[in-house]
Amino acid sequence: MSIVAVAWSQKNKVSDNKEEYSYMIQASGSGKRDINKIIKEMKDFRVVGDGYDSAQDRMIVLLQRTFEEREDWVSFANTLSFELSDITGKKEKVFNAKK
Repeated sequence: MSIVAVAWSQKNKVSDNKEEYSYMIQASGSGKRDINKIIKEMKDFRVVGDGYDSAQDRMIVLLQRTFEEREDWVSFANTLSFELSDITGKKEKVFNAKK
C-alpha cells in the first residue's frame, strides 16, 4: 500500500471574533483498496473530487473538512495510518501516526 497525501488550509472568518480552518486533502493510492482506506479513515470529510493520474498509474481523491481550531486538525492528522504533508504557508509539516 502506497498512499501519498498532501493537505492545505484556508482560514475563514465566521464572525468578528471567530475563525475556522477549511482543510483540503489530495490523496492518491495505487488502487481502489487504497482509496477506500483513505475515505474510511477520513469519514468526516466530504469527497469533493476524484481522478486518475495515468503517468503514475494512481487514483486520486480530494477531500474537504472544516475545523474550528487548528489544534483539532493537528489531533486528527496525528491519528492517520499514513503520512500526510501539510503545506500551509511557507512551512511543510509531516504527520504520521506510525512513528
